[in-house]
Amino acid sequence: MMGLLCFVLFLCALCTSTVAINNPHVINSMDDFWVMYDSANNGTFSFDVDLRCDLNFSTQTRRMERPLGQQIRGSYSYSYNGVFEGNNHSIFGLNITLPQQDSSDAGFFYALGNATIRNLRFDSSCVFSGAWAGAVAVKTFSNTFVHIKNVHSAATVDSGGITGGLVGLFDSSQVVLESCSNSGNISVTTSTLIVFHGVGGIVGRLSSLNTTVFDCHNSGTVRVTMDNLRRSPSTAHAS
Repeated sequence: MMGLLCFVLFLCALCTSTVAINNPHVINSMDDFWVMYDSANNGTFSFDVDLRCDLNFSTQTRRMERPLGQQIRGSYSYSYNGVFEGNNHSIFGLNITLPQQDSSDAGFFYALGNATIRNLRFDSSCVFSGAWAGAVAVKTFSNTFVHIKNVHSAATVDSGGITGGLVGLFDSSQVVLESCSNSGNISVTTSTLIVFHGVGGIVGRLSSLNTTVFDCHNSGTVRVTMDNLRRSPSTAHAS
């Protein structure tokens, strides 16, 4: 009984504590974002971020063609390690649409390592479409600790494989998902069950055994279309 109490107290402390950010990349404008984007895609991706403005990609002549940390197909990709403090700002007009047949994935981050993502919103004008997809991240890496808190998405997320409203694949040693939501439409179109491994309003596939999820909900439509079975699309509300 005492052991259970200690575990509960530890869990509460973990989920309510505030992780400080240290010497962050401060983003006050889209120009600041592009500096961080180039740094991330060149291999420097372990730093804290302090977002102090909304990010409106619809006003930009430059496109964010791939997730943060993902280079072109076949080359090395980088996971994000650090604290991304969104300060309740929103992302608008981000459209990452990649050919599914090229195994190109879509999300704001490609992968999360030891990372905390908090206080961030994705507007309904955002679209993420690829082989795998998730608004926040395509996936997390194993042997890591990931904490996602107060992150909300209304983005459209579409793929031919693992698809989640916030994260496609959770494959981490320890995961805490807290006070998050999805209201965007989630869809998967696949011709075979072999490549279809999971879909959900919050997370597409959960492979982490040490996972805490609370105060999270999905109100978006989750749709799966199986081309080869020639069946009508199934629609469900999933959390």
